[in-house]
Amino acid sequence: MNKTLLTISQVFVAIGATVIGIYALIFMFVFNQFESEISLNIAGFVMMIIVGFNIFVFIRIGQAKDNPYMKTEIIVYSVILLITSNILGGIFALLGVLIENTGQDQTDSSSLEKKLKDLDNLFDKGLITLDEYHERRKKIIESV
Repeated sequence: MNKTLLTISQVFVAIGATVIGIYALIFMFVFNQFESEISLNIAGFVMMIIVGFNIFVFIRIGQAKDNPYMKTEIIVYSVILLITSNILGGIFALLGVLIENTGQDQTDSSSLEKKLKDLDNLFDKGLITLDEYHERRKKIIESV
């Protein structure tokens, strides 16, 4: 998953929740003073449910950044965001789940893994002693 796109999605979800929350308050309190229509109260209530959903999705997207097993869940939430209220938040969440992270994190971990495997190969071939192996391994790990 792409953590940057998921973070951008969180920003749009937070903005969407704030805007919808403000509209819900306007519907529920300001318009209610002038007209006593129940439809305005229902609309405000539905908007508050959407705000609650946005807050929940914001939290779950944050948790999904470190949990690759949440892909399906985030895809479902993204589609619901697209349908209900937050097109940009849903699009970025979908992209964040579907596009693999090509950033520095993958490069660092794969280069560390490669260096350690190369060191293991040197030791297995008998080209370095056990003391040299431990010393170099420590240096490689500390360099991260």
